[in-house]
Amino acid sequence: YGFELTEDSENCLEIGSTTPQKPKQPEEKPTIGAYVAINPGNRLQLRLRSKGFFTEGDALKYGNQMHAILSRIETIHDLDEAVEQSVYEGELMEDESMNVSEHLRHLITQPAVSSWFDGSYRIMNEVEILHPTRRFLRPDRVMKSNDELVIVDYKFGQNETPRYNKQVSQYMRLAREMGYQCVKGYLWYVEKEKIEEVIVESL
Repeated sequence: YGFELTEDSENCLEIGSTTPQKPKQPEEKPTIGAYVAINPGNRLQLRLRSKGFFTEGDALKYGNQMHAILSRIETIHDLDEAVEQSVYEGELMEDESMNVSEHLRHLITQPAVSSWFDGSYRIMNEVEILHPTRRFLRPDRVMKSNDELVIVDYKFGQNETPRYNKQVSQYMRLAREMGYQCVKGYLWYVEKEKIEEVIVESL
């Protein structure tokens, strides 16, 4: 850059030089080559987690779904909302929700478990217990009333194994170590409508 000051341009300062603008060339439009579309047939389909909920015989999936609904229920008044949430999250089809609600209503109003869902206890659903060596342990339902702590594990299969008792016993011992004086534990075989109390002699 430079500038020149002349008599005719006493009050004029010129810097640089003009450059003629080249005419703007039209932009080329991108082209898309040919492509082949293949009919997916039956290889691709939309599948919600609830499809085949009652028909595929998948006991694990059924148990996981029932666990999820029960974990949202503190009292029986929460039942319909808990089922609706499963529908909203795509875990359950809407036309199945009424059957699920009726079935669970029947189960949680049985005399052996009705007090667990009538507001008698303060509920701590799926609370995690931090163990120094076994990391996190998570009972399905923990209920507290005064100085009593009740721990329940749900089982939706038909098998009853000593391993289940050992699991609840472990929860109970940890609760005792945490300072709870009165700790009770139960296995609830939900579909069998059976309650088994777990007794730990050292408690």
